[in-house]
Amino acid sequence: MRLVAWQRLRRGRLVGYADIEMPFGLRFFGCGVFQKQNGECWGTPPSRPQVRDGHLARRDCDGKVAYEPTAEWVTPRLRTAFSRRLVELVQAVDPDAFTVQLDLEAVREPPLQLPLGEAP
Repeated sequence: MRLVAWQRLRRGRLVGYADIEMPFGLRFFGCGVFQKQNGECWGTPPSRPQVRDGHLARRDCDGKVAYEPTAEWVTPRLRTAFSRRLVELVQAVDPDAFTVQLDLEAVREPPLQLPLGEAP
């Protein structure tokens, strides 16, 4: 996996957006990189706001727009490996992007995103 572009954009848990290229030639634009106040961080494939009939369909418990994935890994192992590698790539080019020193072994699996209308 190769980092093509990085844009730091601190907003809540969001650290910024990365464009990446996979070894098999697929590019993802706008992969999210996130960090909690406790230092936990993760990366995700691109996502989009949940929209139905041209209107935002859902907001989370804090009133923020809810997002849905545009792509997903088929196993938790692949999802975690992608997340870790994305965080590593960002840290290599912008070590000051993260507010807490990272332990890359502790990079967690990204949260599961459910399709519209499904509850955990």
